[in-house]
Amino acid sequence: MEVVLIILAGLCLYGCIKLHKSADEADAKFANRPSVIVNPQNDLSTNQKYAIIGLLSFLEGAVRPVNLRDELLIIAEIRDSLGLSMSEIEKYMKVAVRQNPDLFISRMINSLKEIRDKNYLRELKTKCIYIAEGTLNSEMEEVTIAIFTEIGV
Repeated sequence: MEVVLIILAGLCLYGCIKLHKSADEADAKFANRPSVIVNPQNDLSTNQKYAIIGLLSFLEGAVRPVNLRDELLIIAEIRDSLGLSMSEIEKYMKVAVRQNPDLFISRMINSLKEIRDKNYLRELKTKCIYIAEGTLNSEMEEVTIAIFTEIGV
C-alpha cells in the first residue's frame, strides 16, 4: 500500500513539473510580443493581422448598404493601418472562405488572444461594435461581444 502511494505521489510530482514547464514555454512564446501597439504594421504578427482582417470581413459581410459609408471607412482605416496589400487580403480571404467556419473563428480568436496590448484590443472592440450596431442586426452585436469576451476584453 505504501509503495502505491509513493508511486502516485511521484506521478503527481512529475505531472506538476511538466505543467509548470509548459506554462513557462507559453509565457516565453508571448514574451517577444510588444505590450503596447504603436504601429500595428510592425508590432503585430502576420497571424494577428490576418485575424483582424478576418474579423473585419466577418462584420463587413453584415453591413447594410444604407449604413455603408461610416462602417466601411472604419474598416478601411483599420486595414490600412495593418500594412497588408489588397492582393494579400484577397489571397487570405480565398483560403478563409474554404475553411470550416468554426475552425476559422477559433484560429482568429486564438491569434487575437496573443495581442498583449489591451488598450489596442479595447479600441478594436469599440470600432467593431460600432460596425456591428450599423448592421441593425442584434445577433451580429451579440456575436461581436462574445468574440471579444472570449479574447478577454
